[in-house]
Amino acid sequence: MFRRSKRWIGWAALLAVLAAASLLLPAVRPLAAPGREPHPACQPPPDPGGPGSQAPAGDPGPGGPASDPELPFAAEPPAPLPHAPYVPAAKGRVALVVDTARRQLTLLVNGFPHRTWPVAVGKSNTPSPQGLWQVVRKDKGWGKGFGTRWLGLNVPWGIYGIHGTNKPGSIGSRASGGCIRMRNRDIEELYEWVPLGTPVWIIGQPVRPGRRLVPGHTGADVLAVQKRLREKGFYNGPLDGRYGPGTEEAVRRLQREHRLPVTGTVDERVYRILGLLP
Repeated sequence: MFRRSKRWIGWAALLAVLAAASLLLPAVRPLAAPGREPHPACQPPPDPGGPGSQAPAGDPGPGGPASDPELPFAAEPPAPLPHAPYVPAAKGRVALVVDTARRQLTLLVNGFPHRTWPVAVGKSNTPSPQGLWQVVRKDKGWGKGFGTRWLGLNVPWGIYGIHGTNKPGSIGSRASGGCIRMRNRDIEELYEWVPLGTPVWIIGQPVRPGRRLVPGHTGADVLAVQKRLREKGFYNGPLDGRYGPGTEEAVRRLQREHRLPVTGTVDERVYRILGLLP
């Protein structure tokens, strides 16, 4: 009985975090023009900062769109779940929680778990974007390899979504370019229950700083740096997770003020000044 109460308390705490963090959500916007195919494997498209520039491989750095709460989830993922029996349609306020550590997606209805499915998540060098997002696009058959349904998310530095797959054997593993893969029969079921604007909370292993950031990089660590630079008055550009000229100039201003070498790159000293390292 105690373990069951503890589990519901954990979900109640998550709901409170979702409600508070929803105030920070970016404005809902289309991710692509009608008919546009997503970037292959859901990897972020080339950064507009320069010809052919690409986001480097690696795990995201510090922070993200919202801080990761402590949740009562196991650190080690269990074996992929079998297909669950029929569950009545979801009726009420819905939200999604993707746990990349356990490789599971849980549908919450009015704050309580309604259904859980096994999923595939991003590989270590193409991680799924942690944070609080929204479903901003729904499509059927959005391209080869993306299965029968597509739920697009408003991640600002690339095209990411929850979708089906033509590789069902990958479910339960780290196999994607950052998107969340589901079995086609599972995403078809979920698709009918999820309206536009549904919050999607992607959690997992805590993101840690360490990556040296240079112009052209994208990711949650860039977004965290932009947010701290804005809080300290160095940056007034968009919080888009892209290390462009505006972010570089803000870093240079911080470095000049703190009498550091003015390189325009984020290293350990800049992380510490921004409070992203102890």
